[in-house]
Amino acid sequence: MPITPITFNTLKANYPDGKTTPEHIKTKVGGKVNAGWITNTCVIKLSMAFNGTQFAIPNHFPGLLTVSGADKKWYVLRVKEFRKYLENKFGKPDLVHKNVRKLSAVPTDFIGKTGIIAFEVAGWSDASGHFTLWNGHRCFDNSDYWGNSHEVVLWEVK
Repeated sequence: MPITPITFNTLKANYPDGKTTPEHIKTKVGGKVNAGWITNTCVIKLSMAFNGTQFAIPNHFPGLLTVSGADKKWYVLRVKEFRKYLENKFGKPDLVHKNVRKLSAVPTDFIGKTGIIAFEVAGWSDASGHFTLWNGHRCFDNSDYWGNSHEVVLWEVK
């Protein structure tokens, strides 16, 4: 079931350019987001996208660590927590693929669908995965974690 009434175009319009660095994102958002200990910004970028919709990230949500930006909006930091938040708010992902390391190409059921994609990765020292937008053919930030992921999920947003 696609997430409604958010549109993919609204999320995309509020998502930063795919070529931005973590330092650029932290400086742009400012506030407590611009802290030295914050090194990954993929969920912060999705927070920016959600904050431009009627589903702005809340300050208090059980199990969700957020920090405030200079704009007084809230930004999520952790992949696993953001996934639980999305599941609570919008339900289970529309597509789930396990053991994707064995795939040589993007699964065909992801092709042509747009939405929010999450890669669950093991072995990274500073993150449990990656979140970004999926445009139906590739990740909006040009990331490619298909070969590193043990699970990839998609919440469809049209």
